[in-house]
Amino acid sequence: MTNNSFIDGNSADGVRKSLIEEYSSLYVFNLRGNQRTSGELSRKEGGKIFGSGSRNGIAVLVAVKDPSHEGTAEIFYNDIGDYLTREAKLATIRNLGSIEQIEWTRVSPNTAGDWINQRSREFDSLVPLNDGVGAIFKIRSNGIQTNRDTWVYNFSKKSLTKNVLSMIEIYNEHLERYGQVIAATEGRQAQRDAVARGLIETDPRKIKWTRDLISSLSRNKFIAHDACHYAIAVYRPFMKRWLYYDRDINEYYKESIYPTSAHENLVIAVTGTGSTKPFSALMINLLPDLEVISKSQCFPRYWYRRPDPKESAGLFDATESPDSSWVREDAITEEALSNYRKQYQDKSITKDDIFYHVYGVLHSPEYHERFEQDLRRMLPRIPYPDDFWAFANAGSELGELHCGYESIEPFPLEEVEKTRPVSYWLEKLRFAGSDKTRIIYNETLELAGIPPEAHRYQVNGKSALEWLMDNNTGYGIRTDQDSGIVNNANEWSKEVGDDRYVVDLIKKLVTVSIGTVEITENLPKLGL
Repeated sequence: MTNNSFIDGNSADGVRKSLIEEYSSLYVFNLRGNQRTSGELSRKEGGKIFGSGSRNGIAVLVAVKDPSHEGTAEIFYNDIGDYLTREAKLATIRNLGSIEQIEWTRVSPNTAGDWINQRSREFDSLVPLNDGVGAIFKIRSNGIQTNRDTWVYNFSKKSLTKNVLSMIEIYNEHLERYGQVIAATEGRQAQRDAVARGLIETDPRKIKWTRDLISSLSRNKFIAHDACHYAIAVYRPFMKRWLYYDRDINEYYKESIYPTSAHENLVIAVTGTGSTKPFSALMINLLPDLEVISKSQCFPRYWYRRPDPKESAGLFDATESPDSSWVREDAITEEALSNYRKQYQDKSITKDDIFYHVYGVLHSPEYHERFEQDLRRMLPRIPYPDDFWAFANAGSELGELHCGYESIEPFPLEEVEKTRPVSYWLEKLRFAGSDKTRIIYNETLELAGIPPEAHRYQVNGKSALEWLMDNNTGYGIRTDQDSGIVNNANEWSKEVGDDRYVVDLIKKLVTVSIGTVEITENLPKLGL
């Protein structure tokens, strides 16, 4: 019995290649049950074989060594099936009795090491987004990775400021208390880090230590609070939060995409390799979190660089930056522009057009279906569809919907007032049981008349509405168990001066979802 991720996981390509070299026969019975997925994919995985004992998918692997066997292993595979409960799976196993009763399918691995869900050869011939000959973008980056979201994200700027000030104060107290010891430590940085780890106080209600923060302590680095580093970021799809955006506190971000919160940019965030979520793409015009799209890889419209001291500002073609210490450049390559104009015999195509064209292609249902297995394993590659402008125009319309969702006309849902006066105080959003046409806002208000189309638009494994009511990140009031920090979505509504913010957001996202479905379903065929 083993974790089943080795069967087709990205990180297990080498494991699969080793297995077929080491053994003569491999029998793989996939029992599914991976609950580290979400949405429809999670439901298809079915029940967990070990109940609450594990969220991982499970497989039975029988590996046979026959000294007389020559060549690589023969692989025999069986998938227990979709949507089965734990009890149904266990009953199937009992009825089979032994592997001799299983109807095996012979599997022939491809050169990439795929056993099942094999990627296509055609995908490699498409245009790479970033890496490779003729790539469209000069640069890409993960979203912001803080490793301390509870401390540096919050619906309330006031609460966030309190949390950040408190954490920085605790850090600098450690610096003052232990600075001389750390500074006097001889030897390599790793030894100094070890000393720092032994000195820190680990109370989670005071601070969240991470490798980089411990390293800063070991280097005797003072951290200053900067009021200019507060910014609004997109934390999850269609969900904004305040962020303390600072290199000393955030574990990872690429300055060349968003040097500061004042620098404008557009990024297309796509599902990163190794994610368990279905492929998605989302255009964002603010700072993007790493998990706004699972393990997100962000492809920007622009990138920023430090000016060469020898250069004169008058020599730049770049757009003026809000900070003269940065210069904005195009992130679309000249080679891509030349290739697109040549491919479509159209010199009017611009880099903006290519950016939106890519976004349109990434929303094509045909593209998703045709290259589903490739997109699970690799970053997207873009075909040249027959109609460039249909996808460019669709991508532009989708970008307006997805970036400007707060300005969209609300869908006319019915507001059912259960008691009067109506309160807009929000504890937790939820559907009315299995009825997804109604959302229970609170005990005084329900929203009714949600059309089925609103649930058909899926981003990062869930509908836009389901993200609003996510148990861990959605709108409501949540207290972090470790730190005790409260994250109260009502404070966001209060600070933006709109008690109805979430009510109207629900209505607007219905409009966005319906509009997205309409645009994507009217896209032409790729014509490949």
